[in-house]
Amino acid sequence: MVTKDNAGKILSRIDNIPLYLHAYAYHLNMRLERILPNDLLNIADSLHLKGVKIHVLDGERYSLSNMNDIQLAEFGDKAKSLQLDIHIETSASDKPTIDQAVTIALKTGASSVRFYPRYEGHLHDVIEKIAFDIQYIKKAYSHTGLTFTLE
Repeated sequence: MVTKDNAGKILSRIDNIPLYLHAYAYHLNMRLERILPNDLLNIADSLHLKGVKIHVLDGERYSLSNMNDIQLAEFGDKAKSLQLDIHIETSASDKPTIDQAVTIALKTGASSVRFYPRYEGHLHDVIEKIAFDIQYIKKAYSHTGLTFTLE
């Protein structure tokens, strides 16, 4: 139940809530290449948001996964110049997928990588695979300063 005290706490914190532009809101436009990764930075900046959350495949031919090192650095530099944080997202937790997302995150100066496991089977088998993936991430990338979010 919301009390006057709780409402006061909420209102006092509202200006510090870190709001991000999520590429998923522009999914169809990105699939049709009408909005591209750099456009997300402009939109987030115009709305005075904290940053962007973008999937490695958003933007099809112009996605982060299709950018070369120079383009990734330019994307990161633009975000930095606009004082925007970047969160990289990917749709699996296997080694190649995580490696790709982390590489992109590091080359763009992102602060985090969000992933979700896509396994099927008996629950105990799925949990074992996820635990293996998490241990891989911990061993391979704990030194990077990136935050990892399992969804």
